[in-house]
Amino acid sequence: MLRALSFFVLLFVCGTSLAEEKIIQRGEYRYSIAPTPAFVEIQPLAEQWPAGAPGAKDSRWRNWLFDSQSDYRKGDALSFLDQAYEALSPELVANAAKQQIYFNPEYQTLSIHKVELRRNGVWSNRLNPEKITLARRESEFESDMSDGMVSALIVLEDVRVGDVVRLSYTIKGINPVLKGMDHDDVYFSWVDPILHRHVSALYDPGTVIMHRSFNGAPDITIKKQNDTVMVFAEAKQIPALREEGDYPRWYRPFPSVMFAPQRSWADVVRWARPLYPDPGALPKELEAKMQEWKAIANPEQRLMAVLQTMQEEIRYFGIEMGESSHRPAPPAETWTRRFGDCKDKAYLMSVVLSRLGIPAVPALATTRYGKGVRDFVPAATAFNHVIVQAQLGKQTLWLDPTLTQQRGTAAAIDIMDYGYVLPIADGIVDLREVMRTPASRKQVNVMEKYRPSDDGKTIDLLIVSEYLGGSADNIRRDIAARGREEMGKNYAEYYRKRFGELDVLSPFATNDDQVQNKLTITESYRLKQAWDEKTGSTKSLTVYADSMDQDTKLPDTIDRKAPLSLNYPMQYRHEQILELPKGWTWLGTAENESIKSSAFDYERSMVQAEQAVSIRQSVRFNEDSVPVKNLPDFLSKMRDVRDGMNRRFVLSTPAAMRDQERDSRLKNILRDAMDSK
Repeated sequence: MLRALSFFVLLFVCGTSLAEEKIIQRGEYRYSIAPTPAFVEIQPLAEQWPAGAPGAKDSRWRNWLFDSQSDYRKGDALSFLDQAYEALSPELVANAAKQQIYFNPEYQTLSIHKVELRRNGVWSNRLNPEKITLARRESEFESDMSDGMVSALIVLEDVRVGDVVRLSYTIKGINPVLKGMDHDDVYFSWVDPILHRHVSALYDPGTVIMHRSFNGAPDITIKKQNDTVMVFAEAKQIPALREEGDYPRWYRPFPSVMFAPQRSWADVVRWARPLYPDPGALPKELEAKMQEWKAIANPEQRLMAVLQTMQEEIRYFGIEMGESSHRPAPPAETWTRRFGDCKDKAYLMSVVLSRLGIPAVPALATTRYGKGVRDFVPAATAFNHVIVQAQLGKQTLWLDPTLTQQRGTAAAIDIMDYGYVLPIADGIVDLREVMRTPASRKQVNVMEKYRPSDDGKTIDLLIVSEYLGGSADNIRRDIAARGREEMGKNYAEYYRKRFGELDVLSPFATNDDQVQNKLTITESYRLKQAWDEKTGSTKSLTVYADSMDQDTKLPDTIDRKAPLSLNYPMQYRHEQILELPKGWTWLGTAENESIKSSAFDYERSMVQAEQAVSIRQSVRFNEDSVPVKNLPDFLSKMRDVRDGMNRRFVLSTPAAMRDQERDSRLKNILRDAMDSK
């Protein structure tokens, strides 16, 4: 249901016009019931869903109309939204009967125009101001974010399967801190069919418009008139788009259009610069801390000391109200209160580094679109994150003070898939690509050693897991959040599920080499039920390279029209060693297999050396995604990889052990016979 889109805040429309505005007060918040604005051209609603249109045979949901019209003339910002939809499934009627409209009362006003329902071709007015409530809705509070948004809650009575609900409203105002540096980004399909999608926006005469269309969305039409410039796009009978998931960050699965007044990335930098002025004097406590950092002779170690402090002593919490959505708090305030969001922490860190002789500036980034921002129209609203660009000699480093537990060298720090960012500095006229260094590759090395007892009744299992780079950071965060004891219990439970009853021989142990950013976990168990075959002349043990499991799983959607995301740059090495007790024989044969594609390289070998058999496997991802054209080859080869991850050791036991087991079985049979008498 397209109404779930956060930027649509969809709750909309219909009915008869109102003669005048009526203000409704709900505690400290208000909204109005008002006529549709004069600039709006109401779009007609079909009386019947065409028999040949997508969704004609749908059994869950239909979107009859999505209309968004905006008026940006004379410095105003009015956004009109009109939606009509129909629930075809009883399970979805509850969704059709309730809506929420989000707005920020600090700089926006809400006017509701119409709420109507069509049943059997007859419209009825369902706009009841007494049933509309306003509430502060901190939807991001659990993510340590407070944005000041308020929602109007609309609950309709007596909504049935097949009813068409239509709602419309207008939100006036836009965050003044943006100063016109925003953009419109509108979807042209959703997971349910749409009969009519309409988008338009009005600008002052002479405005030059930049625009983009993605993934088959209609082209933008621009109409120039004496008193306005109109941006227009429309599509009809739009089929549902299947949600495939596992998308690369940069990929935009839904057809969409994007537009804004013409500007450059240099214009965005000029807008942002005043938000990050020289802060002047800093708190005495911070100045004293900076003297400690200055005493660190090595610039890289100095930088890492600052980064660690910013990441772990200044907690993340964002107050995104009004201008604070884009204007950072003064560094002195962030340091004193010991919390801040991405822009607060990036501002503080860049100031500190610069005063320590390491040039640094904040850089606007996006965690939503990664390198896809390269195709955006230049706008401040293209970004939702701020990181730090630091210059260490000739090397440019990208640092994120909102992350935690990052260790090692500055050059090897793992960075997210930011793609392109916009440093806030003089002379920046375009996006800068965030390049990963070879040293930033993530890696996991696992060694499992199985040592059967001489009598074959139990197996001692030693597991040594090494996590390097970003993988070490992730495990370090898990340990900090959950604790070693709890993680140890969870790990032991995992092996109980795999092998059955066991004893923990030694506690879950870690060794954290923070200089090399290598974290090692050691586990030791005695397996009591691990053998697949427990009697006869052979014993077998099935092992699985589980470290590779998550990143080699086939996607939920195999028949895809979108690229598939991969965990790049990532490398796994997994070794399983089975020590052979005296007189035991391995009944297998040596293996050596290599599977290569453009996306990954996989190797597997199985050999015997002296009194041990070992299986060595490795996989290395070489790309962040698999293009659609390469998916058949990728999926075929990845199935082969997953088949190889599950192997079996088959062993022949000594004759004396077989005789002993036979005698034991006979004794048990006789005992059972005697007991039955």
